[in-house]
Amino acid sequence: MPEFTQNRVTLLGRLTRDPEVRSLNSGDRVATFSVATSDTWKSRDGKPQERSQFHPVVIWNQALVEATVPHLKKGSRVLVEGTLEHRSYEANGSTRYVTEVVLRPFTGSIGMLDRAPSRPAEDRTASRQTASRETPDL
Repeated sequence: MPEFTQNRVTLLGRLTRDPEVRSLNSGDRVATFSVATSDTWKSRDGKPQERSQFHPVVIWNQALVEATVPHLKKGSRVLVEGTLEHRSYEANGSTRYVTEVVLRPFTGSIGMLDRAPSRPAEDRTASRQTASRETPDL
């Protein structure tokens, strides 16, 4: 019986840039962005220390691209769950290595943690009045 293994990563951080979306020849779209996370601690002499890391994220899930990317921008706070994937490519005669957090259908998710922009009070009142006028009398 094969032993159980799991490739899962969870990031809680902020986008370092606006997502970039590109279309493939197949008609599918892929979105890329980077998430920053920080670790903090105190050194032996009691001084606070901080180390930031930047994680490239790739979304291959079409539903996630359509539902989330229009609402994400630089600085957005997100919770990203996906798998780590390693790949290499040739550039300028040398081999480059990349590790990415990849969200594919059924193996990735993203939560948008920023509050939705609030509407002015008069807009909320107007929408309630419109909704009450559209409700049929019983």
